Amino acid sequence: MSDNPTGSELSGSELSGSELSGPSGSELSGPSGSELSGSELSGSELSGSELSGPSGSELSGPSGSELSGPSGSELSGPSGPSSPIFDRFRAGVACLGKSSTESSSVTSDLSIDEVLLLHSQGWEPAGLVFGASFYSLPQGTWWGASYDPTPTVINLASEAANNAFSQAAKQLHRDCTKANGQGVVGIEINVEQSTHHVKVELIGTAIRQASTRSNDKTGSSRSSRSSRDPFLSDLSARDFVLLERAGWEPTGIVFGFSFVSAPRRKVTALKQMTQNVELTTYTTALYAAREQAFSQLQRAAAIQHANGVVGVSVDEGPLSFARHVVAFDCWGTAVRLVAESHKKLNPATVIELDDQEIDFDASSLRS
Repeated sequence: MSDNPTGSELSGSELSGSELSGPSGSELSGPSGSELSGSELSGSELSGSELSGPSGSELSGPSGSELSGPSGSELSGPSGPSSPIFDRFRAGVACLGKSSTESSSVTSDLSIDEVLLLHSQGWEPAGLVFGASFYSLPQGTWWGASYDPTPTVINLASEAANNAFSQAAKQLHRDCTKANGQGVVGIEINVEQSTHHVKVELIGTAIRQASTRSNDKTGSSRSSRSSRDPFLSDLSARDFVLLERAGWEPTGIVFGFSFVSAPRRKVTALKQMTQNVELTTYTTALYAAREQAFSQLQRAAAIQHANGVVGVSVDEGPLSFARHVVAFDCWGTAVRLVAESHKKLNPATVIELDDQEIDFDASSLRS
C-alpha cells in the first residue's frame, strides 16, 4: 500500500517513468514495499491508463481507492493531457503505424531549384526510379565481319544494344508506375559495350501532378495526363517546364544503336602513310552507322505520334577493344504539340547578385 495520505496531492511526479513521491518526498511502494520505479508507460495514453506496481496490482490509498489528485482526477502531467509531451507522444505513436505510401518524403536527384520550379508548374517529385539491362553477345561477334571489303553492319551487336535499352526503359516505366508517377524527367543514360555483353542503365526522377493546386497555368492541356501511360524523358526539369509552358509534352524516350565494321585498308593506302589522306573506310562506316541509328530513332518517334525529337545525344567512334568497329549511339525525347498552337514565351532576365570574387594580381594589368 502507498504511504500517501488520503486527499494529499502527488507532487514531483515526472512523465518519463521516474519515481512518484508524496508530499514529504517519500517514495511510493507497492504491497511488498518495493519502489514503483519499475512501472513503465507502454504506448497507452497517460490520461486514463492505470499505474501498476511490480506485480501488476493497482496503486491504492489507505482505503483501497485509486490514487487521485486533489479533486479526484486521474494522474496526469504538470499541465494535463494536452501538454506538449503528450502531443509529441501521440504524434510519434501515430507515425509508427503510418505506411510508406502515406509519407510525403521522396528521394530525388533533382536540385532544389528544379523541385521548386516543378511545384510552381503544378508538379511534384514522386521518387527516384531505375532501370538496367545486360545483353550477352556470342563469341566472335565483333570480329566476324572484319575481313569484308565493304562496311558491314554487325546486326547481333546492334540488336543487343537496342533490346537492352528497351528492357531498361520498361523497368524504368514499371518503377514509375509503382511510385504513382505520371512521368520521368532528367534520365541519366549510361551505355557500355564490352567484348561479351552490352549494358544499359537508366536513372531518373518520377514526377506527378500535385494533388492540390491553386492555379493551373496550362489550362486543359494536362487534364487527361493521369489517364495515360507515364512518359520517359531525358530532359531536365527546367526544360520540361519550358516545354509544357509552350504547349508541348514529351511522349517518351527514343533511341537508336548501330555498329558497323570498317574494312581493312587496302595495300595502296599503306603507301600513303607519310601523307594526309582521308580514311575512307572509317568515313563510310560512320555514315552507315549514323543512317541506321537515326532511322531507328525516327521510326520510334513515329510510333509514338510525335512531332519531333529534342535533346538528342550522340556517342560515336571506334570501340576501344575493337578498333575496326565504328559505333553510333543516339537517344532523345520525342515531343508533340498538345495546345492549339505553339505558345511564345517571354523570357525574364535574371541577374545573380552573389557573384564570387576573383582574386588576381593587380601588377599583371600593367603593360
